Amino acid sequence: MRSAHEVASLPWSEASKRIIQSMSERPDRRMLLLLDVIVVARRDPHVAQTLRRGLESYLRAMTRANDAAVALGLIDPA
Repeated sequence: MRSAHEVASLPWSEASKRIIQSMSERPDRRMLLLLDVIVVARRDPHVAQTLRRGLESYLRAMTRANDAAVALGLIDPA
């Protein structure tokens, strides 16, 4: 939330530069591990189920964060 608030308070030109920079950086170890797990999940139903539960939990957390950002005026609900 802090990072989103910081970026939202910047002029659009600077905010877009930061977003682009963040997206173009080499993935960290955790992201690479997630990509490996996704590949394994395609072959192993148990891993797929575990990954699905984790992603659903993440989605719930992101929904709460999004709702909080809307309430703070950081995100336009439209």
